[in-house]
Amino acid sequence: MIRVLIADDHELIRAGFKQYIQECPNIVVADEAENGNEALDKALNCDYDVFLVDIGMPGMSGLDILKQLKNQKPDSKVLVVTVHP
Repeated sequence: MIRVLIADDHELIRAGFKQYIQECPNIVVADEAENGNEALDKALNCDYDVFLVDIGMPGMSGLDILKQLKNQKPDSKVLVVTVHP
């Protein structure tokens, strides 16, 4: 089972990703975070297979989270999403 952490400051976006992911066999949304600090804390203290992270979040940006994860958990699989061009 692939465990995913969804980190986005918009509840509707998280719900949309969650709905889509739940339709995929062998993938489960293990947790959610609504800001960058919460996302990094969960990412560093829990085991997830994939991190789905928004670039623009309060507290800490998705790019800052990516840097921290790559330093502290270098084998992490991270998918960064954004509405920015």
